[in-house]
Amino acid sequence: MKKKWGILFVLFLGLAALWGAVSKSQGQVEQTNLKIGVITYKSNDTFVESIVTAMEQKARQMEQETGIRITLDLSSAQESQRTQNSQVERYLSLGYDVICVNLVDRTDANTVVDLATSAQVPVIFFNREPVKEDLTRSDAIYYVGTRAEETGRAQGELAAEAFLDGRIEDKNQDGILQYVMLEGEMGHQDAIIRTEESVQVLKESGIATQLLASAVGNWERSQGAALMEQWLNQQLPIELVLSNNDDMALGALDALQKADVTAPVIGIDGTEEGKEAVEDGGLLATVDCNGQAQGEAIFSLAAALAQGEAIPSQWEVEEDHYLWVSIDKMTDE
Repeated sequence: MKKKWGILFVLFLGLAALWGAVSKSQGQVEQTNLKIGVITYKSNDTFVESIVTAMEQKARQMEQETGIRITLDLSSAQESQRTQNSQVERYLSLGYDVICVNLVDRTDANTVVDLATSAQVPVIFFNREPVKEDLTRSDAIYYVGTRAEETGRAQGELAAEAFLDGRIEDKNQDGILQYVMLEGEMGHQDAIIRTEESVQVLKESGIATQLLASAVGNWERSQGAALMEQWLNQQLPIELVLSNNDDMALGALDALQKADVTAPVIGIDGTEEGKEAVEDGGLLATVDCNGQAQGEAIFSLAAALAQGEAIPSQWEVEEDHYLWVSIDKMTDE
Protein backbone atom coordinates (compact mmCIF):
# COMPACT_ATOMS: atom_id res chain seq x y z
CA MET A 1 0.00 0.00 0.00
CA LYS A 2 2.82 2.43 0.89
CA LYS A 3 4.52 1.66 -2.41
CA LYS A 4 1.25 2.41 -4.25
CA TRP A 5 0.82 5.78 -2.52
CA GLY A 6 4.47 6.62 -3.25
CA ILE A 7 3.94 5.99 -6.95
CA LEU A 8 0.77 8.15 -6.94
CA PHE A 9 2.64 10.98 -5.19
CA VAL A 10 5.41 10.92 -7.80
CA LEU A 11 2.79 11.00 -10.56
CA PHE A 12 1.10 13.98 -8.87
CA LEU A 13 4.37 15.92 -8.74
CA GLY A 14 5.00 15.13 -12.38
CA LEU A 15 1.56 16.37 -13.40
CA ALA A 16 2.02 19.55 -11.34
CA ALA A 17 5.34 20.25 -13.04
CA LEU A 18 3.79 19.61 -16.44
CA TRP A 19 0.87 21.98 -15.68
CA GLY A 20 3.32 24.65 -14.59
CA ALA A 21 5.26 24.30 -17.84
CA VAL A 22 2.06 24.49 -19.92
CA SER A 23 0.86 27.55 -17.97
CA LYS A 24 4.16 29.30 -18.55
CA SER A 25 4.08 28.49 -22.26
CA GLN A 26 0.60 30.01 -22.44
CA GLY A 27 1.80 33.27 -20.86
CA GLN A 28 0.03 32.71 -17.52
CA VAL A 29 3.13 33.57 -15.48
CA GLU A 30 3.65 37.30 -14.95
CA GLN A 31 6.73 38.92 -16.44
CA THR A 32 9.18 39.61 -13.61
CA ASN A 33 11.56 41.97 -15.40
CA LEU A 34 10.78 44.98 -17.60
CA LYS A 35 13.48 46.72 -19.61
CA ILE A 36 12.61 50.20 -20.86
CA GLY A 37 15.08 52.38 -22.76
CA VAL A 38 14.66 56.17 -22.60
CA ILE A 39 16.57 58.50 -24.93
CA THR A 40 16.35 62.30 -24.64
CA TYR A 41 17.47 64.75 -27.30
CA LYS A 42 19.91 66.37 -24.86
CA SER A 43 20.73 66.13 -21.18
CA ASN A 44 20.09 69.65 -19.92
CA ASP A 45 16.51 70.43 -20.91
CA THR A 46 14.76 71.25 -17.63
CA PHE A 47 11.27 70.28 -18.71
CA VAL A 48 12.36 67.00 -20.29
CA GLU A 49 14.25 66.22 -17.09
CA SER A 50 11.01 66.68 -15.12
CA ILE A 51 9.30 64.14 -17.39
CA VAL A 52 12.10 61.59 -16.93
CA THR A 53 12.11 62.11 -13.16
CA ALA A 54 8.39 61.35 -13.06
CA MET A 55 9.01 58.17 -15.07
CA GLU A 56 11.66 57.06 -12.57
CA GLN A 57 9.31 57.72 -9.65
CA LYS A 58 6.55 55.72 -11.31
CA ALA A 59 8.95 52.85 -12.00
CA ARG A 60 10.05 52.65 -8.35
CA GLN A 61 6.40 52.75 -7.26
CA MET A 62 5.52 49.86 -9.56
CA GLU A 63 8.47 47.82 -8.31
CA GLN A 64 7.34 48.26 -4.71
CA GLU A 65 3.72 47.42 -5.49
CA THR A 66 4.28 44.43 -7.79
CA GLY A 67 7.76 43.06 -7.13
CA ILE A 68 8.54 43.33 -10.84
CA ARG A 69 12.15 44.32 -11.44
CA ILE A 70 12.26 47.35 -13.75
CA THR A 71 15.27 48.52 -15.70
CA LEU A 72 14.79 52.13 -16.81
CA ASP A 73 17.94 52.96 -18.75
CA LEU A 74 18.49 56.63 -19.63
CA SER A 75 20.60 57.98 -22.50
CA SER A 76 21.11 61.39 -24.07
CA ALA A 77 21.65 61.88 -27.80
CA GLN A 78 23.31 65.27 -27.20
CA GLU A 79 21.41 66.79 -30.15
CA SER A 80 22.62 64.21 -32.68
CA GLN A 81 19.97 62.19 -34.52
CA ARG A 82 22.64 59.75 -35.70
CA THR A 83 23.67 59.14 -32.09
CA GLN A 84 20.06 58.66 -31.09
CA ASN A 85 19.54 56.09 -33.86
CA SER A 86 22.57 54.15 -32.60
CA GLN A 87 21.24 54.25 -29.05
CA VAL A 88 17.90 52.81 -30.20
CA GLU A 89 19.77 50.08 -32.06
CA ARG A 90 21.74 49.24 -28.91
CA TYR A 91 18.62 48.96 -26.73
CA LEU A 92 17.02 46.67 -29.29
CA SER A 93 20.10 44.45 -29.47
CA LEU A 94 20.00 44.13 -25.66
CA GLY A 95 16.41 42.93 -25.74
CA TYR A 96 14.63 45.95 -24.28
CA ASP A 97 10.84 45.64 -24.16
CA VAL A 98 9.95 49.25 -25.06
CA ILE A 99 11.90 52.26 -26.33
CA CYS A 100 10.88 55.83 -25.32
CA VAL A 101 12.34 58.51 -27.58
CA ASN A 102 12.50 62.29 -27.21
CA LEU A 103 13.46 62.93 -30.85
CA VAL A 104 16.35 65.15 -31.84
CA ASP A 105 14.81 65.82 -35.24
CA ARG A 106 11.02 65.40 -35.30
CA THR A 107 11.07 65.17 -39.10
CA ASP A 108 13.56 62.30 -39.11
CA ALA A 109 11.95 59.46 -37.14
CA ASN A 110 12.24 56.99 -40.04
CA THR A 111 15.28 55.11 -38.77
CA VAL A 112 13.91 54.77 -35.23
CA VAL A 113 10.60 53.47 -36.58
CA ASP A 114 12.31 51.07 -39.01
CA LEU A 115 14.56 49.61 -36.32
CA ALA A 116 11.81 49.15 -33.74
CA THR A 117 9.28 47.80 -36.23
CA SER A 118 11.77 45.22 -37.55
CA ALA A 119 12.45 44.10 -33.96
CA GLN A 120 8.71 44.15 -33.14
CA VAL A 121 9.34 46.45 -30.17
CA PRO A 122 6.92 49.30 -29.31
CA VAL A 123 8.14 52.90 -29.51
CA ILE A 124 6.79 55.82 -27.48
CA PHE A 125 7.83 59.24 -28.74
CA PHE A 126 7.41 62.07 -26.25
CA ASN A 127 7.66 65.87 -25.94
CA ARG A 128 8.91 66.34 -29.53
CA GLU A 129 6.14 65.16 -31.83
CA PRO A 130 7.06 63.20 -34.99
CA VAL A 131 5.20 63.81 -38.23
CA LYS A 132 1.95 61.86 -38.45
CA GLU A 133 3.15 59.69 -41.35
CA ASP A 134 5.83 58.17 -39.09
CA LEU A 135 3.47 57.60 -36.17
CA THR A 136 0.96 55.70 -38.25
CA ARG A 137 3.40 53.25 -39.83
CA SER A 138 2.77 50.69 -37.09
CA ASP A 139 0.15 49.94 -34.44
CA ALA A 140 2.93 49.91 -31.82
CA ILE A 141 4.01 53.55 -32.20
CA TYR A 142 2.70 56.26 -29.86
CA TYR A 143 3.21 59.91 -28.97
CA VAL A 144 2.75 61.42 -25.49
CA GLY A 145 2.71 65.18 -25.01
CA THR A 146 0.63 68.34 -24.96
CA ARG A 147 -0.99 70.03 -27.92
CA ALA A 148 1.23 72.90 -29.03
CA GLU A 149 -1.77 74.93 -30.18
CA GLU A 150 -3.35 74.72 -26.72
CA THR A 151 -0.19 75.88 -24.96
CA GLY A 152 0.26 78.82 -27.33
CA ARG A 153 -3.35 79.91 -27.02
CA ALA A 154 -3.23 79.61 -23.23
CA GLN A 155 -0.19 81.88 -23.17
CA GLY A 156 -2.00 84.39 -25.39
CA GLU A 157 -5.03 84.29 -23.09
CA LEU A 158 -2.83 84.98 -20.07
CA ALA A 159 -1.28 87.96 -21.85
CA ALA A 160 -4.61 89.32 -23.09
CA GLU A 161 -6.24 89.08 -19.66
CA ALA A 162 -3.27 90.83 -18.03
CA PHE A 163 -3.20 93.64 -20.61
CA LEU A 164 -6.94 94.27 -20.44
CA ASP A 165 -7.02 94.40 -16.62
CA GLY A 166 -3.95 96.64 -16.39
CA ARG A 167 -1.38 94.16 -15.04
CA ILE A 168 0.56 94.73 -18.28
CA GLU A 169 1.12 98.47 -18.55
CA ASP A 170 0.76 100.38 -21.80
CA LYS A 171 3.82 102.44 -20.92
CA ASN A 172 3.72 104.87 -23.84
CA GLN A 173 -0.10 105.10 -23.84
CA ASP A 174 -0.34 104.39 -27.58
CA GLY A 175 -2.92 101.63 -27.21
CA ILE A 176 -0.50 99.12 -28.71
CA LEU A 177 1.14 96.24 -26.86
CA GLN A 178 4.84 96.29 -27.71
CA TYR A 179 6.42 92.87 -27.11
CA VAL A 180 9.48 90.71 -27.75
CA MET A 181 9.40 86.96 -28.45
CA LEU A 182 11.85 84.28 -27.32
CA GLU A 183 11.49 81.35 -29.71
CA GLY A 184 12.49 77.85 -28.70
CA GLU A 185 14.21 76.32 -31.70
CA MET A 186 14.59 76.99 -35.41
CA GLY A 187 12.01 74.95 -37.34
CA HIS A 188 10.64 73.19 -34.25
CA GLN A 189 6.90 72.59 -34.57
CA ASP A 190 6.05 73.52 -30.96
CA ALA A 191 8.11 76.71 -31.16
CA ILE A 192 6.42 77.81 -34.38
CA ILE A 193 2.90 77.02 -33.18
CA ARG A 194 3.35 78.52 -29.70
CA THR A 195 4.70 81.72 -31.25
CA GLU A 196 1.90 82.07 -33.79
CA GLU A 197 -1.00 81.08 -31.55
CA SER A 198 -0.09 83.29 -28.59
CA VAL A 199 -0.07 86.40 -30.79
CA GLN A 200 -3.20 85.30 -32.66
CA VAL A 201 -5.14 85.19 -29.38
CA LEU A 202 -4.02 88.73 -28.56
CA LYS A 203 -5.35 89.90 -31.92
CA GLU A 204 -8.62 88.00 -31.43
CA SER A 205 -8.99 89.81 -28.11
CA GLY A 206 -8.95 93.13 -29.93
CA ILE A 207 -5.45 94.09 -28.76
CA ALA A 208 -3.19 95.88 -31.23
CA THR A 209 0.34 94.46 -31.07
CA GLN A 210 3.79 95.41 -32.26
CA LEU A 211 6.66 92.91 -32.39
CA LEU A 212 9.82 94.75 -31.41
CA ALA A 213 12.20 91.80 -31.73
CA SER A 214 12.29 88.01 -31.81
CA ALA A 215 15.10 85.49 -31.73
CA VAL A 216 15.78 81.79 -31.22
CA GLY A 217 17.05 80.90 -27.75
CA ASN A 218 17.11 77.09 -28.14
CA TRP A 219 15.02 76.59 -24.98
CA GLU A 220 18.02 77.62 -22.83
CA ARG A 221 18.08 80.02 -19.89
CA SER A 222 21.53 81.39 -20.72
CA GLN A 223 20.47 82.26 -24.27
CA GLY A 224 17.26 83.84 -23.04
CA ALA A 225 19.33 86.06 -20.75
CA ALA A 226 21.79 87.00 -23.51
CA LEU A 227 19.02 87.95 -25.95
CA MET A 228 17.17 89.98 -23.33
CA GLU A 229 20.36 91.82 -22.42
CA GLN A 230 20.89 92.64 -26.09
CA TRP A 231 17.36 94.04 -26.43
CA LEU A 232 17.75 96.11 -23.28
CA ASN A 233 20.99 97.56 -24.65
CA GLN A 234 19.02 98.60 -27.74
CA GLN A 235 16.62 100.41 -25.39
CA LEU A 236 13.56 98.80 -26.93
CA PRO A 237 10.28 100.01 -25.33
CA ILE A 238 9.34 96.51 -24.13
CA GLU A 239 5.93 96.13 -22.50
CA LEU A 240 5.78 92.31 -22.56
CA VAL A 241 8.14 89.37 -22.96
CA LEU A 242 6.64 86.18 -24.42
CA SER A 243 8.77 83.04 -24.21
CA ASN A 244 8.20 79.61 -25.76
CA ASN A 245 9.36 77.98 -22.50
CA ASP A 246 10.11 78.74 -18.86
CA ASP A 247 13.89 78.40 -19.04
CA MET A 248 14.23 81.22 -21.59
CA ALA A 249 11.64 83.23 -19.64
CA LEU A 250 13.74 82.85 -16.49
CA GLY A 251 16.81 83.92 -18.45
CA ALA A 252 14.98 87.05 -19.60
CA LEU A 253 14.00 87.70 -15.99
CA ASP A 254 17.65 87.33 -14.93
CA ALA A 255 18.67 90.02 -17.43
CA LEU A 256 15.81 92.33 -16.45
CA GLN A 257 16.66 92.09 -12.77
CA LYS A 258 20.36 92.62 -13.46
CA ALA A 259 19.52 95.80 -15.40
CA ASP A 260 16.98 96.86 -12.75
CA VAL A 261 14.26 97.01 -15.41
CA THR A 262 10.68 95.88 -14.87
CA ALA A 263 8.76 94.12 -17.63
CA PRO A 264 6.18 91.30 -17.42
CA VAL A 265 7.40 87.90 -18.64
CA ILE A 266 5.15 84.93 -19.52
CA GLY A 267 6.55 81.44 -20.09
CA ILE A 268 5.34 77.98 -21.02
CA ASP A 269 6.07 74.58 -19.41
CA GLY A 270 5.39 74.95 -15.72
CA THR A 271 8.80 73.77 -14.53
CA GLU A 272 9.29 73.81 -10.78
CA GLU A 273 11.51 76.88 -10.98
CA GLY A 274 9.10 78.55 -13.38
CA LYS A 275 6.15 78.02 -11.05
CA GLU A 276 8.19 79.25 -8.08
CA ALA A 277 9.03 82.42 -10.05
CA VAL A 278 5.31 83.00 -10.71
CA GLU A 279 4.51 82.54 -7.02
CA ASP A 280 7.32 84.95 -6.08
CA GLY A 281 6.12 87.57 -8.56
CA GLY A 282 9.11 87.29 -10.90
CA LEU A 283 7.25 85.80 -13.87
CA LEU A 284 3.81 87.16 -14.59
CA ALA A 285 2.47 83.72 -15.56
CA THR A 286 3.25 80.38 -17.16
CA VAL A 287 1.39 77.58 -18.89
CA ASP A 288 1.80 74.38 -16.90
CA CYS A 289 2.35 71.49 -19.36
CA ASN A 290 2.29 69.00 -16.48
CA GLY A 291 5.64 67.24 -16.78
CA GLN A 292 4.71 64.97 -13.87
CA ALA A 293 1.60 63.70 -15.65
CA GLN A 294 3.49 63.31 -18.92
CA GLY A 295 6.13 61.15 -17.23
CA GLU A 296 3.50 59.03 -15.50
CA ALA A 297 1.60 58.57 -18.77
CA ILE A 298 4.72 57.54 -20.68
CA PHE A 299 5.74 54.99 -18.06
CA SER A 300 2.22 53.58 -17.65
CA LEU A 301 1.91 53.16 -21.41
CA ALA A 302 5.39 51.58 -21.65
CA ALA A 303 4.69 49.11 -18.82
CA ALA A 304 1.36 48.08 -20.37
CA LEU A 305 2.90 47.55 -23.81
CA ALA A 306 5.84 45.60 -22.35
CA GLN A 307 3.49 43.21 -20.56
CA GLY A 308 0.96 42.92 -23.36
CA GLU A 309 -1.73 44.48 -21.18
CA ALA A 310 -4.47 46.97 -21.91
CA ILE A 311 -3.52 50.64 -21.61
CA PRO A 312 -4.74 51.96 -18.21
CA SER A 313 -8.18 53.54 -18.56
CA GLN A 314 -7.04 56.84 -17.04
CA TRP A 315 -5.02 57.49 -20.21
CA GLU A 316 -7.07 57.93 -23.37
CA VAL A 317 -5.31 57.21 -26.64
CA GLU A 318 -6.73 59.20 -29.55
CA GLU A 319 -6.53 58.16 -33.20
CA ASP A 320 -4.79 54.96 -31.99
CA HIS A 321 -1.48 56.78 -31.51
CA TYR A 322 -1.79 60.01 -29.47
CA LEU A 323 -1.97 60.38 -25.71
CA TRP A 324 -2.53 64.04 -24.91
CA VAL A 325 -1.87 65.47 -21.43
CA SER A 326 -3.92 68.44 -20.25
CA ILE A 327 -2.44 71.86 -19.44
CA ASP A 328 -3.19 74.57 -16.85
CA LYS A 329 -2.71 78.32 -16.76
CA MET A 330 -0.82 79.55 -13.72
CA THR A 331 -0.67 83.06 -12.26
CA ASP A 332 0.09 84.32 -8.76
CA GLU A 333 -3.60 85.17 -8.20
